[in-house]
Amino acid sequence: MPEGGAAHDELSVWMEEPRVQRALEWADHVRRWNEEKLYGLVLHGPEPDHMAVVAFAVVHEHQSSVMLLVKHGLSGSATALMRPSFEAFVRGLWLQWADDQELARFQKGHDTAAPEKMIRRVVQRSGEKR
Repeated sequence: MPEGGAAHDELSVWMEEPRVQRALEWADHVRRWNEEKLYGLVLHGPEPDHMAVVAFAVVHEHQSSVMLLVKHGLSGSATALMRPSFEAFVRGLWLQWADDQELARFQKGHDTAAPEKMIRRVVQRSGEKR
């Protein structure tokens, strides 16, 4: 499609909607809060917690990237980051509940499990229903 075509006009109209602008403002608020509160924080905790924080940092970086991509009209690329963001979030949760054998496999670079399996393990081990 030529640059500046109908698809671009439709995206511009969508981006100007108050709902979209509020969502982007909220996402930017979350991004700024994360940068102010989390980045540069020194942690003193067990290694699984450090690995979980790294996974959550990936989620926050993806969120910031998605915002920039959406603002520039690159919604396809923004959408492509949704799956890795979700997987990093699930992995961060799982790292807090993984047993020693699972952690050892993960640290050696072996794939641990599919996100669905990780979610089931977190639910089972945490005792939470959701």
